[in-house]
Amino acid sequence: MTILEPSLERPARSLPLAAARRWLAPLVARFCERRPKVRLTFEVGGTQTVSERVAAGELDAGLCSPPSTRLGLHFEPLYVEPMAVLLRETDPLASAAVIDAADLASARLLLTEVGCAYREVIEQALTARGADVRVGVEISSGAMLVRTVQAGLGVAVLPRAYADPTPPGTVFRNVRGLDLALTVGLVQRGDDAPGRALTAFLDDVRAASPGAAARGATPFEETEGALHESSLDRTAAVS
Repeated sequence: MTILEPSLERPARSLPLAAARRWLAPLVARFCERRPKVRLTFEVGGTQTVSERVAAGELDAGLCSPPSTRLGLHFEPLYVEPMAVLLRETDPLASAAVIDAADLASARLLLTEVGCAYREVIEQALTARGADVRVGVEISSGAMLVRTVQAGLGVAVLPRAYADPTPPGTVFRNVRGLDLALTVGLVQRGDDAPGRALTAFLDDVRAASPGAAARGATPFEETEGALHESSLDRTAAVS
């Protein structure tokens, strides 16, 4: 998402959100209604790319999983993304309410690309249980992972949000003894002061993200007319 903020003498920056979810769309719609002169552009990036660009000063902030500590970024946890095994209803493993980690060794496992935060969580959890992780196919798109499961190519471990509601002909199953989940939050440089439009948007993200009520988050309301100037020269992008 690109945020064009009025009359700021700061170089153009980008703000990518690595995990744009359905809850983000209505948030953006409300944001644009309140700020009609703000122009938005969406893009998608992985945690490694997003966090490294934030650390380098190329991006203002990111929504992703915890970044590497070597980058020295501030990470603000927002919610936990639960994951499970998606498989066809006709798959023999679907007959059980819960599957064992060892069962995945005999299945064609479909995962995202190397370096993806979701994949790292999955591989670490399965390896810790002594499961032999054998990746059958790597697919970078969550939507494509869902479709290949529907087509019978194999089974995928992925966030439940990627397939909500559960696609026809498929079922989700948890893995016995494994809490497959990924923490997602905002990353920023500790020495950076965001502008008014960016601050407003990030506060809205906090308020709209899953678990906001438990954190006591409230939507940011900006002063009436504060962003209704004609000169727009600062850019921030959200993926």
